[in-house]
Amino acid sequence: MQTPIKSLPPWYTWFSSRHIVRILETVQDLIVISLCVGLFSFMVMQLREMFLSLLPPLNFPHLTSDILFLLILVELFRLLIIYLQEHRVSIGVAVEVSIVSVLREIIVQPKYIQLA
Repeated sequence: MQTPIKSLPPWYTWFSSRHIVRILETVQDLIVISLCVGLFSFMVMQLREMFLSLLPPLNFPHLTSDILFLLILVELFRLLIIYLQEHRVSIGVAVEVSIVSVLREIIVQPKYIQLA
């Protein structure tokens, strides 16, 4: 007759369970939440600066740059919110952020456009 195998020590069962994974996901969610709070506060500061730039004299290239930058920040905020809800990164939103970023650089820096 075989002797029964001893039960595993408690530390091993703690490591083999999903407990650590849940803790790491919670820490990651807290990091993303802190990024959301920081990004939101930066968006408020950028919005204030944009409204102050509406005062005369108007600088249209600077105003356009501020508006496009604010749109980029909004899309990044939306990307973080989608991550918190679904625990995945939305590729569509990431592509939109990239496209708006490139367009902002092309509009703000006209030296990149070489008309022959």
